[in-house]
Amino acid sequence: MIKTQLFKRYAPLVLTIAAIFIAAFFSSLPLLIPSESLQRMMSQAVQEQTGSTPTFKEVRVSFLPTPVLHLTHFSLEPAGPDSNIPSIKADKATFRPVLFSLLMGKPSLAHVVLSNATIQYVWREPGSDFAKTVSFEHVSFDLWNFRSNKPIRFRVKAKFLSDSDNVNLSGTFTIDFKNFRPKDLIAKAQVSIDALELSKLASWWRSPLPIDFKKGTFSSSTQIIKRAGISQLDVKGSAVLKDLIYEMSPKSAPSVEGDYQVKYQAQIDLESGALILNEGTTFATPFGPFEAEGRFNVFKTSVEEVLVKSNALHLETFPQYILPFEKIIPVNLGLSGESQLDFFVKGQPELLVVNSRIDLTKASLAYSKYFSKSSGVPLFLKSDMKLVIGRGLRGDFSADFEQASLKGSLVGLDLATGQGEMTILTNKFSIKGWEQYFPLLRQFELSGAVKILTSVKGNFNRFKEARVMNNISLDHLEARSKTGARIYDVNGSIDFGPLDSELKGVRFGVGHSQFSLDGKMFWEPNRKGLVILRSEQLKVLDLVSELRKIDEALQLSGKKVDWRSVEAAVTGVFSPDESLDDFESHIAFSENHLMIPDLYFNVFGGRVSGQAMFDFKSAPSSVITFELDRLSFARMYATQGQPVIEGNLFATAQLKSDGPFDAGWLDRLKGTGSLAVANGEFHSFDLLGGLGKIAELAPLGSFKSGKTRFSDVRGDFEIESKKIKTGNLLLVSDDFQVEAAGDIGFDGNLNFRLSLYLAPALGQSVNSNLPQNARLGPIPILLTGPISNPSIHQDPMLIQTFLESLVRDQFSKITSRWFAPSSVATQENAKNQVPQKSTTAQPASLEQALLDSGFNLLEQFLSQKKSSS
Repeated sequence: MIKTQLFKRYAPLVLTIAAIFIAAFFSSLPLLIPSESLQRMMSQAVQEQTGSTPTFKEVRVSFLPTPVLHLTHFSLEPAGPDSNIPSIKADKATFRPVLFSLLMGKPSLAHVVLSNATIQYVWREPGSDFAKTVSFEHVSFDLWNFRSNKPIRFRVKAKFLSDSDNVNLSGTFTIDFKNFRPKDLIAKAQVSIDALELSKLASWWRSPLPIDFKKGTFSSSTQIIKRAGISQLDVKGSAVLKDLIYEMSPKSAPSVEGDYQVKYQAQIDLESGALILNEGTTFATPFGPFEAEGRFNVFKTSVEEVLVKSNALHLETFPQYILPFEKIIPVNLGLSGESQLDFFVKGQPELLVVNSRIDLTKASLAYSKYFSKSSGVPLFLKSDMKLVIGRGLRGDFSADFEQASLKGSLVGLDLATGQGEMTILTNKFSIKGWEQYFPLLRQFELSGAVKILTSVKGNFNRFKEARVMNNISLDHLEARSKTGARIYDVNGSIDFGPLDSELKGVRFGVGHSQFSLDGKMFWEPNRKGLVILRSEQLKVLDLVSELRKIDEALQLSGKKVDWRSVEAAVTGVFSPDESLDDFESHIAFSENHLMIPDLYFNVFGGRVSGQAMFDFKSAPSSVITFELDRLSFARMYATQGQPVIEGNLFATAQLKSDGPFDAGWLDRLKGTGSLAVANGEFHSFDLLGGLGKIAELAPLGSFKSGKTRFSDVRGDFEIESKKIKTGNLLLVSDDFQVEAAGDIGFDGNLNFRLSLYLAPALGQSVNSNLPQNARLGPIPILLTGPISNPSIHQDPMLIQTFLESLVRDQFSKITSRWFAPSSVATQENAKNQVPQKSTTAQPASLEQALLDSGFNLLEQFLSQKKSSS
């Protein structure tokens, strides 16, 4: 109670004395601290803390409420090239010292303010000549308690490559300026960058960049924390690339506009340089989200380990946003859906180990119209690579799909030049059920096994120029369609190389026919090739039926084959049991030619051989030659019950058509040839029966048989305007001879003028006064109409003259000497009547083309086969 009373009594006095003392103290500050001394001490304080001496122009000192030094045109330059202090220039600078430290002669700064400052820092790459100046403009800089080992609070606003303030920095830090150790640093700061244009950043960088930014901004917000006693710096924040559009250098199509965001949590060791990217670091991109974690060393520029994962990666958009993938992903490759990615990297810049795994199970994959994998079908891609000095890539990779396992080895790929070498090998995998992946084969059931070996050497950037070699082994492949078609027992191998390709021992069956296929393709100097197709017994009707079913099952687009017409035409000639025996065809082809140097087979009891050339140049043309040897008409028309004609056919022909091989090909077809038919008969007309309808020749009616027998028919013909024309057709039989001229259309219509000569015995039955051994004729008649049922008419212009001479016994005008045919008409006689293949009749272009591109190639092919066996 007494103490309280004393305090109340003396308190006013004490406060008055204190106020007088404080007023006296502050009023005497100009005397205690002259402005020159304050200026000198502030310069000393700045120099002690930074190692650099500031310069300025105008100085003003205010003492109330505390001493403050006001400077204009303030400048602080680095003490030397190795200094870590930035260059600072400010229109105004304000320094407020700590009053008591100032009175003690040990000045320290309580508050520093820079207004409208420019701060430049030269960033140098250790061990190189690289240097880049980082410049901040329009800086507002506030620094409180600028003393060693004391919490220093700061706030900075600045412009960096922007017309408005876009950099903000604030926080606190504690540092020993004299004996700096990273462990002793204590800091907590917030850094943000707003809307920094990437194009301006690239221009500021100046050094050539692999990409050209067309649009986009960069923004970030980061929190930095450093605790005492440890060298670790905690960093947490996010960054955004917005509206990014760029082009690759050299110029390429621009990327699709996209936004990219990263949220990161990391620790940086300031002493060792270790950078730890914590779990929880995420990336949001237009092509999917990513998670990342890892360990780096920024001092050694090494990667201890980095793991990047994505469970919803959209690879189909990669080429749109990540332009280098345009060269990696083929144009016709279609991707959709989500993929899973695991990507791992570790090592030094000199040698990085890169492992990746992509799970495409949930993705749909298609290549043009040939391959399609739906979502849910497992497909895994793996790689274990090593990157040497940033440009040399080597290692192994693999792919697993259904029963197929692919393993590859990248011997070496120079990423700078594109030069490299690679091999790929698969197991012998079953293709059972693979029809679901090939749209063209979805109407088939596939089985069998395939094995593939591939090697690539050359420039991967110009893959078409690289040396690519493939070997595909086929083991009992079978394709059975829902329509009943069947291709089976497909065996053999196919080689593809840069200089040539080869079909080796390919064997397969279609329906009831078995085939063998060998071939050779030369790529240099001019592309040309030869395929040899053989079949011991080719069932024609069955093969056509199978091909129709295959075509219907394939459901190919484009012009459709009129199978009904094809089957009708083939059925009209071949019986179900008829086959082409010992069939062999050599098919040669070059850049603008398709040639058949040799085609031969046995059919209808005889043999067919031929050659052909199809020229596809600007003025296309076709040339065909063939020879028919002893083909039986009876077997040819066995399906029609009673055939139109019987006998054995011998013929040769040379055909030519100018223009493309299209619907008008037959309209343009021209040609010449010769034919002979031995020991046969026509079943569709009866010449003697037709003559018997003429009153003056009525006795011939007794010889009516409904058909016309002959021992020999021969003559030459021409083909033009879809008609076969002849002017010297000769028919010989025991009872008469016929000289004919006319044509038969491709539609089967006859239009012939006949001159018929009766044998002496038949002539005397018409007129007993006919001289001995004299033939009666020519009797002029017309044979017209469809070949299946033609009509026989009198020739109205000539028949009257003949009949008048016959009635008047004027035999000198209507008879001539009879030369009887040989008693036995042999097949060889008939064959000898037909000219064999004549090189003089064959067009020179065909002969030369077959020689150059067919036979020579065949000789090379066979000689190589012989030497390798």
